[in-house]
Amino acid sequence: MSIIFLHHKVLKNIKKWCKIILHHEHKILRKLWCKEDCMKEVQKTVIQGVLEEELDRNIRMKKRYMEEIEKLPKGSLLLRKIGNQEYYYLKYRENKKNIAKYIGKKDQIIIKALEEQIKKRKHLESVIKNLNKEEKEIKKALR
Repeated sequence: MSIIFLHHKVLKNIKKWCKIILHHEHKILRKLWCKEDCMKEVQKTVIQGVLEEELDRNIRMKKRYMEEIEKLPKGSLLLRKIGNQEYYYLKYRENKKNIAKYIGKKDQIIIKALEEQIKKRKHLESVIKNLNKEEKEIKKALR
């Protein structure tokens, strides 16, 4: 056998093996792409599930906070000095009207409790505002 013939035979075998490898490589890559697409879909559904749970939690919390806010007084405390006496009023809006409701004199314990309730209401209102922003972001991500 000559070297040229041997070389030609080796080249034929190499071409044959290359075709086989390329064919199998193509099949393997196709399977990998399918698995990758499936993984992406699984990731999307997992993330979507987490976002939906977070949205539900967010809505439940807002509802609970709104119920709690309804029980708390709205407005702010106003101190008026009439003569030598100091009187507290709860000032708030109702139907586009400013209302000043008499609470009592300065030294009463009710005033301190009322101040705490108003602070709590304002805090809950800011929490609800943040929850509304989060809800908007979550809904945007779910689209």
